[in-house]
Amino acid sequence: MKFTLQLLALSYGYLALAASAVEKPNVPLRSSSRWILDSAGERVKLRCINWAGHMEANVPEGLNKKPIEHIADWIARQGYNCVRLTYSIDMALNPALKVQDSFRAAATAAGVSETDMMRVYTAAVEKNSFLSDATVLDVFDRVQSALWNRGVMTILDNHVSKASWCCDLSDGNGWWNDATSYVAATSRYFDTQQWLDGLKSMAQWSASRPGIVGMSLRNELRAHVIQ
Repeated sequence: MKFTLQLLALSYGYLALAASAVEKPNVPLRSSSRWILDSAGERVKLRCINWAGHMEANVPEGLNKKPIEHIADWIARQGYNCVRLTYSIDMALNPALKVQDSFRAAATAAGVSETDMMRVYTAAVEKNSFLSDATVLDVFDRVQSALWNRGVMTILDNHVSKASWCCDLSDGNGWWNDATSYVAATSRYFDTQQWLDGLKSMAQWSASRPGIVGMSLRNELRAHVIQ
């Protein structure tokens, strides 16, 4: 009887290990005509969900509500195999900014009181303790790593230049700053060289992270109607 119980325990242990093993996509991906292929030449169909990280606090949202791992678990359970993770050029050019300092600065940028913004920060630290000493790029790294550990790929999306809500013809994150008939209301925060520098920074950072399989160069290209 004792032997049987031990055998059952071992069997359940092996089953648990098998259940926890995640089959990750064969990366890197590539394109062939209109198809996306994995490294084995098999077609890949992306089933993506958006995770916003381009707002004033410069970190992926929702961390004041749930731990990163909880959110990543939920995404994987829903059958998604990729996340469109948005970011701002502000974040890309200031990756060493401490999360606490970013939240504090976000209050003015978002037009809310510092007390209210820091209350959100405190709640985020309660759910994700590493935030207390993390940089903004550390948070993006933790997110992409948690997703990849669950077999979920990340596609980085440069959503805006200035970390803020987007998009209309007056948010300043339009295209280009040196276009004919430039309109400041539409494009005042877009700087071509900063945009290129930000993309380069994120591409270099992503190169050693296999779960990041692609980059969107800019969200919703738009100019003012008179351009």
